[in-house]
Amino acid sequence: MEVPEEVIHLILSYIGNRRRAAQTCLLSKSWYAAWCTHPTLSFDERDFRTTDGFANLTRKTLQRYRESNLNIPTFRLRLNKIPQMSSYLSLSVLSTYLRNRKIKESIHLANELILDVLKLGVNDLKFEIVDPDKYLKFEYVSSYILPSQVFAAATSLRKLYVFGCTIAIDRIFPVGHVASSHLTSLTLFNVYIKDDTITSILLGCPLIEDFNVRDCKGLKKINVSMMQCNLKNFRVEGRLFCQSTLPLSIEFEEPRLGSVSDGRISVSAYRNLSSLTLKYVKVDDKFFHKFSHKFPCLEDLTIYRCSSYLEVEISGPALKRIRLIHVRKLDKTEFDVPSIQKFEFSVVNPPSMSFTTSSREWESYISLSGNVDDVSWFNKLRKFLTELSQSRISLNVNISVRNELEYVQYNQGFPIPVVENLMLGVKPESTMCSALLNNLLCSCHPKFIITLSGTKYNLEERNLKMLGLLCRDEFRETNPVYLNPDLEKVNVEFFDRTLMQWQSFPPWELFFINSKITQGREKIRFRLRWG
Repeated sequence: MEVPEEVIHLILSYIGNRRRAAQTCLLSKSWYAAWCTHPTLSFDERDFRTTDGFANLTRKTLQRYRESNLNIPTFRLRLNKIPQMSSYLSLSVLSTYLRNRKIKESIHLANELILDVLKLGVNDLKFEIVDPDKYLKFEYVSSYILPSQVFAAATSLRKLYVFGCTIAIDRIFPVGHVASSHLTSLTLFNVYIKDDTITSILLGCPLIEDFNVRDCKGLKKINVSMMQCNLKNFRVEGRLFCQSTLPLSIEFEEPRLGSVSDGRISVSAYRNLSSLTLKYVKVDDKFFHKFSHKFPCLEDLTIYRCSSYLEVEISGPALKRIRLIHVRKLDKTEFDVPSIQKFEFSVVNPPSMSFTTSSREWESYISLSGNVDDVSWFNKLRKFLTELSQSRISLNVNISVRNELEYVQYNQGFPIPVVENLMLGVKPESTMCSALLNNLLCSCHPKFIITLSGTKYNLEERNLKMLGLLCRDEFRETNPVYLNPDLEKVNVEFFDRTLMQWQSFPPWELFFINSKITQGREKIRFRLRWG
């Protein structure tokens, strides 16, 4: 029984190593024929012992496609690092000559392979230069310059992914010429590129729908105003391990209002944009101005460690998922999102919030981390969570209590927001435990409480013992300042890995919790029942 060629192509696509995939040619003539016409070519120099062996195989393969007049829909090429040319001052004359000759051969091979696949009508091109000696591959950026033909003459190219090289072309497009007219997806990862170059590329690629920029050097500003018509997914990330925001800003053109005709106003904005991700870049208050007019079809919004804004006003009829993560300082937030499904918010302290939605089933994940100085923090927390009370709330509280706390007075009959899961990590003094518990439970009613793990300050052990006070009836009944009568019952449970389910846990063992953690009972939770 002959296996169809399409099935063989699919099987070969799952074999990562090119040399192993080539061995399937020995199975039968049909496998050999399928190998010779495979629509996806993938070459990785790391799979070869020598550069010469790698060069011979890649050249022979492309020659076979040229002689058979075959196109290459998808091409993947990963090369080892191509260092800069050495001067005669650093090494001996002979070693410098041999080194530079090897570098020239590597550059010539990279140019040859890329230009060949462009002539063979490649649709999807992924090109990477990595340093095999680096544990984190994005630390290395090669001085190798990508051929200008990739942007100036690649009429068949639809998707382009570039990693670890330099894009430095003074003038890519002649006047009146549109290059890469069919390019719809562009990803630049760990490349060196300047503002004017990326602007020229965007002007010459009018059909880009997916635009991704990650850890690029040389960039200070990205203006995407010329991409309003077709842009659907836009993602910009700075360096992963930066402690502060990079000096990289994104310019979105303000929506242009046309003339009023028949009572209607035409708005020119990013109408097709459905996904927007910004990480480690500058975002100011102007970015959120007239948000629904700029992005009327936006469904996914992620803003991660972006500074320079104190207020957030987001409205969008199509927004389903919002992630505002690691916000340094925020005073005021307003959300008008009728279709929201998932809301993630990470901030130092709870800001003033207004949340409007008509969605009935949605989830919110809130993370707060900061210093608590007085009871006003708990009052802000209650008001903050009340705005989200229509959702299923998961709350992560990681705070430091530095001063003696007063007790929040329990207001019977006043609605207190319900929290599905409370992840708790506090660093109080022993004298603050009762006040802290009282104030937290007057701010929200969690169904489950789980302590955050961590060795610093014996965080988990201290918090477990603190929460153990809730299990003692005499604590709730005799403590004269504990004024929250709605708490009826507290059970302690641990996750049994053998049975894969939660089991009851004797509360008195919490005072010997350190030994239980080492015995594999590290997953412990408190189940609270409210009246």
